[in-house]
Amino acid sequence: MRTSRRDNIKPRLVKGRPGHVGKILITTLMAAAIFWLQGCSVAGPYITPSLKAIQVTPSTSLILLAGSRQLIATGIYSDGSTLDLTSQVTWSTSSAPSSTNYVSVNGNGVATGIAIGSSVILATLGQIVGALQLTVNTNGYASGTTAIVTVPFKGTEVDAAYLPESQSLIQGAYAVQEVNLDADQSSSVIPPPVALLASIPMPPGFVPNATAASQASSKVAVISYSSADVQVIDASNQSGDLTNNTVVATFTAPVTKKATFNGITCIICATVVDPSTDQLVLSTAQGYYTMDLNAGTFTALPFNPTAFPAQSFAINPVSTDPYILSPTYGQDTKFPGEVQILNLKTNAVTSNTSSGLPAPNSAAIDLFTDYSAVVDASTNDEALVSAADQQNPTFSSVSNVSVCPGQPVRMNMAAMGVSVSLSSAAVHTLFTTQTSGNCVGLQIWPNSVSQLDPALITYAYGSMPASPDGKPFVNGKDPNAIATFNSVADKKNYGLLVDAAQNWIAKVNFASVFSLANIGVGSLTLPFGQQLTALDLNANPTGSTSVVFLPTPSSMVTLSVDSINFGNPNVGTSTPAVAVTLSNISTNINVGAGLLNISQIAIQGANAGDFALTDNCVSPLSPQASCVIEVTFTPTATGLRSAVLSITDDGGASPQTVALSGTGT
Repeated sequence: MRTSRRDNIKPRLVKGRPGHVGKILITTLMAAAIFWLQGCSVAGPYITPSLKAIQVTPSTSLILLAGSRQLIATGIYSDGSTLDLTSQVTWSTSSAPSSTNYVSVNGNGVATGIAIGSSVILATLGQIVGALQLTVNTNGYASGTTAIVTVPFKGTEVDAAYLPESQSLIQGAYAVQEVNLDADQSSSVIPPPVALLASIPMPPGFVPNATAASQASSKVAVISYSSADVQVIDASNQSGDLTNNTVVATFTAPVTKKATFNGITCIICATVVDPSTDQLVLSTAQGYYTMDLNAGTFTALPFNPTAFPAQSFAINPVSTDPYILSPTYGQDTKFPGEVQILNLKTNAVTSNTSSGLPAPNSAAIDLFTDYSAVVDASTNDEALVSAADQQNPTFSSVSNVSVCPGQPVRMNMAAMGVSVSLSSAAVHTLFTTQTSGNCVGLQIWPNSVSQLDPALITYAYGSMPASPDGKPFVNGKDPNAIATFNSVADKKNYGLLVDAAQNWIAKVNFASVFSLANIGVGSLTLPFGQQLTALDLNANPTGSTSVVFLPTPSSMVTLSVDSINFGNPNVGTSTPAVAVTLSNISTNINVGAGLLNISQIAIQGANAGDFALTDNCVSPLSPQASCVIEVTFTPTATGLRSAVLSITDDGGASPQTVALSGTGT
């Protein structure tokens, strides 16, 4: 609130007839009052500060389709003071030159994403106008293991993935790792040496399997297949937030049963945040529930007839009647190939047993056209779905979709990505892949069509390149370990995969793949498609790259570089020191917890004697603290010299290493 200081001057009342002293006192006080009204300053009368600018916050530039956000208009005045003007400004929106508004805003400053594209929100008072551009995207409308949310980072915004690490313990607990999905765009080398932003420990015994994010409330929900508990992480990423990236609440769902899907047993099986309500939607062994992310209250969705649990589901909150597309593979013993459409408005359930799929497993919805895809758990078959009439949906079966030679004959993982480009040629990409394999498929769906036909869908498929450690990139067994997202950094459409060991996130640039493979109008369509080459799907750090790998070790330790080349100094000549920053990214705020115990910092290897180090690291290193290791190179002989900087600690994935090299001349 804008304030200006006024001294509270209150004349003393003098009872009775004033004497000489009283008259002097009254005269003095009257003069003081006049002086105060004139500003109490030799500089002249008090001048009311003028409004100079209006700032619209929060400044996060992405908003989800059907999602809402309360905007705040803050007036900035000529004297440096500020005032909340949210209720005084006139709110409006513009999408010029387009006549379509992609974001609406009401008179109270609540913005809502209503179509795919970008709009500018205006807050006007008199002649002063504040503006904020919001881009509507469709990140996170299908269940996945890895939530993606836009967060502030070093004065800008980045896409952050909250990756559940369910295979390795860090100091006795499992963790959710926050990953900067845009790390490659600010790195001088590819792949970037550091992508982890934070390591968030889970409560003892809790194994994180999947996350879902609320952009509106900056919260991330974490579920475990083996527990009825839901952990809630404060994901504000604000420097002044003392609970940022910590578990701020644990809520227990009223679920005791278990369901099994293709070898995976779960109590809570999948989750999505409905942006229209900011409620968590949970597929559980006892049906569907919603959960309030703040109060932690669970509500059973009263679907009629019974809605079976699903291992993977998608939600459409922008349909006239919002609904869930739920492949219920194996849960209805009479109809194991059943797909259900769950109407969130009427609670009606439409069950379809003629999808053409023996074991429908995963679903993805194109929210722009309201067409969907359901893929099968054990075959390379797919169903195209239209739910325009939810009581009578249409299913078109696509059999024998091409897969990579030598890979499992299935494409049982799916996610839909819709570009935020304002162009009418915006690409709608269905991204598919396979559990325990490395074949990926990219389908280009039409923007607008009266009936979705396989002959209208361009298709390409190929094998993922090896990860930077030289190992084949292979997906794990969880069909939810797939996602798509529109990057806040470059507004491009990406696919996301997690390798089976959870050491790497693969980021697939759809536009680059299409360009390198020359895919467009006239390209091959479903079910056969075009096989991509190693040049089309590549992780080349020096050329045109379509796949970027981001390191996600199960560790609370990061090093600022993973290799140092000292060049070609003369024998016996020392190079300038090169700094390596070691950081403890644990967010454990419990007293005495999250400390990094460093047992050794050393240089090892064939030519270790040619390299020297100094450091200011103390052990234990506190959470969110860093220290610096400086390394120099003094060649003792000509030719290539190499060694390894090795740090041994208890922070997971130890030892951490930096490759050292240089050439003596």
